[in-house]
Amino acid sequence: MTKIRKIGEKEMSGENHQLSSAKPAKKKYLIQIFTIILILIVFLGWRFELSKLTLFKENIEGEQDSEIEAYSRAVSLNPGDGAAYNNRGLAYYDKGRYDKAIADFTQAISLNSGDGAVYNNRGLAYLKKGSYVKAITDFTQAVDFNPKDNTAYSNRGLAYVKKGEYNKAVADYTQALSLNPKDDFTYYLRGFAYVKKGEYDKAVADYTQTITLNPKDDVTYYNRGIAYMKKGEYDNAVADYTQAISLNRKFNFAYDSRGYAYYLKGEYEKAIADFIQAISLNSNDDVAYNNISWLLASCPDDKHRNGNKAIGFANKALELKPDDPENWDTLAMAYAEAGKFEDAVKTQKKAIDMLKKKNNEKKLSEYTAHLNSYKAKKPWREMPRNRNEQP
Repeated sequence: MTKIRKIGEKEMSGENHQLSSAKPAKKKYLIQIFTIILILIVFLGWRFELSKLTLFKENIEGEQDSEIEAYSRAVSLNPGDGAAYNNRGLAYYDKGRYDKAIADFTQAISLNSGDGAVYNNRGLAYLKKGSYVKAITDFTQAVDFNPKDNTAYSNRGLAYVKKGEYNKAVADYTQALSLNPKDDFTYYLRGFAYVKKGEYDKAVADYTQTITLNPKDDVTYYNRGIAYMKKGEYDNAVADYTQAISLNRKFNFAYDSRGYAYYLKGEYEKAIADFIQAISLNSNDDVAYNNISWLLASCPDDKHRNGNKAIGFANKALELKPDDPENWDTLAMAYAEAGKFEDAVKTQKKAIDMLKKKNNEKKLSEYTAHLNSYKAKKPWREMPRNRNEQP
């Protein structure tokens, strides 16, 4: 098995390419807030500078601290106004203060339990906190109040993905698309779920539909490339990664993944160039250092191997992430290529110990095979893949 980066879909963890769930609708309550302000201006004689009024208006788009203060004033003026609690909850949500957002959404619901939009908003906050069951409960409530709310179906689908319930996710995304067939993001989400289900043809079809609706979306090209990789269609994958790069020249993951595709095609020079480019774009990416080290240490083509350079890249990967057994495994591989078998054996044993602590039995046989090779004073060689073999 190769040590190359497990080709990653668009990140759903908040790192890198985050899945931004549909923004909760807040402007529906804006008229109420401005009405309160205008009444205070007229009847209490308040004097606001134009810049302050403009700032208040712009808070909806950005200045969350001031926005929180504004909605807090609205709450104090009218504690029974559920809309004010909802909007302050949205401001807390934008700041990443999800507990406070949930508290405000809950208060808004207690004042107006028939507003499905607020359930949707609280569901998003629970989703951000990783409370997927609570999120699903709220999204379901939102759907019950408004069965034609495609956003709530889409959000619930994302919660199901987080729980690994991909069939339910696909069902919700399909329902959302029946309500809004022009929603490119939901096609993307369903494509992602299909990848998780191993239904790569359907994933490609959904990503293609996303691109049709939003042809400038670099991340969707990237993810369609992943689906092509899973299908063993490396030329198509390279084409998609290249298109993603043309749309976003700083897309280091696309360089990484294209490098892997080039490796699988046997185009090692291009693979090395892409891994180097990925490092130049993100010098703190341990996986990119690991990838280039692994290729230099184990490439089936002699002219592309360089043990000493591989050691340097592997050490950099370990500097950045010393708790990853894969980085230690790669360093051992590099030592073996450089003829330093004693160091290779010692390092590989450390990698195996770390793997056992992580209860990763799946790779144990692979790591043990590496160790036995080094004990026999033989460097490890990766064999070229069959062009139809899935990565």
